[in-house]
Formats: sequence, C-alpha cells, structure tokens
Amino acid sequence: MKLYSGITLVEIMIAMVIVAAIAIFTIPKILTVSQNSDDEKWQRAVKQSITEVDAAYGQYRLNNRSTPPFTFTLADATQYLNYVKQETVAQIDGTTCFGAAISCSDASSRCYKLKNGSMLHWYPTEDFGNTSATNAVKFRIDPDGKVTGAAGLHPGKAVVGYLYYKSGKIRTRQGIDANTYGGTGGGAWGPDNPGATCEPNWWNWN
Repeated sequence: MKLYSGITLVEIMIAMVIVAAIAIFTIPKILTVSQNSDDEKWQRAVKQSITEVDAAYGQYRLNNRSTPPFTFTLADATQYLNYVKQETVAQIDGTTCFGAAISCSDASSRCYKLKNGSMLHWYPTEDFGNTSATNAVKFRIDPDGKVTGAAGLHPGKAVVGYLYYKSGKIRTRQGIDANTYGGTGGGAWGPDNPGATCEPNWWNWN
C-alpha cells in the first residue's frame, strides 16, 4: 500500500498564524531600532559639526588675535574649516520654528558640506556686532545636508548654533544665554521655553 505525504490545510494555517505572530512582535522593534539609529546618526553629525566650527574659530583666534573684531563672521574662519566643498546649488532644511528651506544658491547664504555629510550654513552678513559676552554669531547645521520635509519636527531638521564673542563657547537654541544678541543681520535671541519646539526632538546637547 502506497502512502502519500503532504501538508494539510490545518498545518498551513498554523504556520501562517506563527509567521503573523512573529511579524507582529518583530516589525515594530525593527522600525524603532531603525529610527533610533537615524536619531543617533543625526545627533552625532551635529555634534561633530559643532566641533568643526569650534576648532575653526579657535584656530582663527590663535593665528590672528586672542580677541577677534566685533565685525567677525564665520566667513573669516572658513580657511580653518575642515570641509569637503562649498555648496552653491543644493537646498537644505531650515529649523523647526522657521521651516522654510534654505537655498545654497542664494548670494546671501553660505553652505559648506562637511565630511560627515552634514551641511553648515550661515549668512555672511551676521557678525558679533559688539564686544559683550552675550554677543554671538548664528549658524545652522542640517545633519543630512538636504531638504527632507516641511516645517515641524520631522527628521533631518537643522539645529541652530550660537558662537559667543568673548568665551568662544557654542550653544544651541534651548541652551543659549539670556540676552544673546547678534550684530549686523542678526538680532536679539533668547532661550526657548521648556517644551518649545525650536529644536528637533532627536537633538540633545548632552
């Protein structure tokens, strides 16, 4: 007597239930891990970029004078910046509070592609403006170096940095000193209130 072996409908249904159960518990974790990985990548890129700005400013002060002129802009330290190229075509993201994309082809903008893939941006008209300890120049770092969405807290939004005149310290939006002020092309800035959304939700200075 010849016996035939095969898979029954019940066995197929059991297998499908097992696969579905695995998918239910596994896919969300994979997505979470992926998002966390992106968040860490962007945060790392911003911190590296801030370090680049800090090093360029430090080298400028070392090679020129201990205290820079109040007319200093980041363009004065460009030669000390470790960048890949100046970008004059692309667009990058603005910040979460000021969400419009920034055009690197605009004559009033400066965009520099850094080695970690992020884009450093500033307006060449923005200088310290004065010699107060709270005077600063402002810059932006778009961690993915491209436009990835509209206004809001979407991934890839730019982080704003403030470089202080006397101390040379750098802070981002929610950590800046009260009465922080920029000169020509700048203005008065102050720290965000707790819970404000002017920085991406993945960004953490610590």
